Amino acid sequence: MHYKMYLQHTDTPTTHRHSLHNLSTTLAIKVWFMANRANMAKQRLTQWDLLRALAMFLVVAIHSTPYLTPVRGFNIGGMVAEIIIICDPIFFALSGYFAIRELKGSYITYLWKKFLTISLPLLVYGTLLYFYAIRQGETTLSAGNLIRWWYQLISGGWWFAGALIPFLMLAPWLYKMFESLDTKQLRRLFLLVSVAMVWGIIVTSFSSMATWIQREGLITLINTISILAPPQVVPGSYFVYFCLGYFVKRLPELFSEKTLRRLCEAGLVLWLLGGIASAYGYQREDPSYLWFFTTIALFHLFDKIRITAAPMQKGIAFVAHRSYSIYLFNYVSINFVFSRLQARGLLVPEIPMPFALRLPLWITAVIGTYCLALLVSTICDYVLLKPCQAACNKAFGGVCGFGAPKTARQDKTAESDKITGQEVISQNKVVPHE
Repeated sequence: MHYKMYLQHTDTPTTHRHSLHNLSTTLAIKVWFMANRANMAKQRLTQWDLLRALAMFLVVAIHSTPYLTPVRGFNIGGMVAEIIIICDPIFFALSGYFAIRELKGSYITYLWKKFLTISLPLLVYGTLLYFYAIRQGETTLSAGNLIRWWYQLISGGWWFAGALIPFLMLAPWLYKMFESLDTKQLRRLFLLVSVAMVWGIIVTSFSSMATWIQREGLITLINTISILAPPQVVPGSYFVYFCLGYFVKRLPELFSEKTLRRLCEAGLVLWLLGGIASAYGYQREDPSYLWFFTTIALFHLFDKIRITAAPMQKGIAFVAHRSYSIYLFNYVSINFVFSRLQARGLLVPEIPMPFALRLPLWITAVIGTYCLALLVSTICDYVLLKPCQAACNKAFGGVCGFGAPKTARQDKTAESDKITGQEVISQNKVVPHE
């Protein structure tokens, strides 16, 4: 563009040299800007890897809370679980953050990639755990038992994957829908959902209070009002949190920094109040209305974190990319670690232990469980899952036009971000922050 503009004004040799010099300078500036922007995007992506890794640690912790027995009649495990269960909406929002974006390639190719990264691990690791259960004497070998085993996993402990898959299928269309709205419309939509969440908090608070004071008439009145003016935008679903993953990227455009700061403060306060109130009779919905503002607060805080050390970036990215597999192996890892502790008389409800010793021991066991699940996930990902993904891609990808499987070198530089179903490049390429 600059070159054509200069040619229109003059065509002398000297001017040509100046114009070419200016053009090269402009191109150099553009290259530097793009490289700097890519580096910033890579740093920003590391923050979401960190959030994903920490959230997965909370998943392991919340599934271990049954071993954190009550202290003098106080259900400390239940209160801790209500606080750290924020990991559930965080994962759905992270999934939406990466999935609700412009579609690259065909929709069929997109679905195929999601099958390889979301559905195939369920089948592969479900089968692996089935044979482990046979070895433990929990079941017997038969086709019917295998199908029932898969069903029990997906409808039980692995419910997250089953709930996420329909959202991922809608993600490209959600992007087009949201992008068609202007800034004012997006702000109004966000405010509408926020008002519904606040109304939900009010309804559940009064309903819990009415239950606590045992006023049946008041409970019926509150339930009637909640039917006439429902607080749930999408009843009984994490779909709102999946869509929130898109909106957290747009919030700086919709509201001032001061407004976002106040929103974050409110979200953090509601997070702690929800956990404490649950110990005194507060009955939340699932998903909780409180989590909406807490999720926004955590995303806003993590967006400001910067990690520049390359070794730390690689370490965080490696652990984060194992998150989906850690999720699939977390129950068997919990059972492995805690059963051995209880066999030695530790963390057993019937055996008294001072809370000052029980809590540190429980935390240590959770860390050990997470590390064990990470180790198993790393081995199984490289030894079992990746060859299965490559075999499926080779067998069906070429026939259906999905492309050839990645080479070993490509696989080394392009880890699959399986917890969100979005391929995030960890070394050579980056996904820009939108």
